[in-house]
Amino acid sequence: MSIMAGAEHWSGATLRLLSELSLEGMQRVAACPFALFDLNAIVKAQENRLCDAAAAHDAAAHASLSQFANAALFYAWHELSLAPARARLRFGLEAGAAATLRRLTPSELAACASGCRLVMPRCVRHAQFWEMLLERSKQGDVRKMQAAFWLGRQLVSDEMRSK
Repeated sequence: MSIMAGAEHWSGATLRLLSELSLEGMQRVAACPFALFDLNAIVKAQENRLCDAAAAHDAAAHASLSQFANAALFYAWHELSLAPARARLRFGLEAGAAATLRRLTPSELAACASGCRLVMPRCVRHAQFWEMLLERSKQGDVRKMQAAFWLGRQLVSDEMRSK
């Protein structure tokens, strides 16, 4: 997936750090215990039937992002069937979005993924969090990464209280 997808949501410093991230750094960021992306807009679009042929055509030009959206939606859908409260917290899903996502069939999930441009980064208002997470992932210090994850958990908790 291109790290520039959704670039309008990040600060210049965050974009620079993302572009400099090594494979090892990406793997450290991927160990985050919660999703770093927000699926609410893409699920709401499906609920409102906005995932149409035009969105599918746009997704063809962005195949890797569409594949990511499909995998993320399927994973969230699966987690919702196992532990709804945990999945809502992990993915930052609003109650309505979670209910809609649980009702979708696998083929509807794939259609929904065609609106892949609606997948947004989480905690986007907190540029310092992203910069800290990315800087610490470059350093490779496990203890510092854990501190960034704890800060992220606090931000996610605050995000969930406001929904």
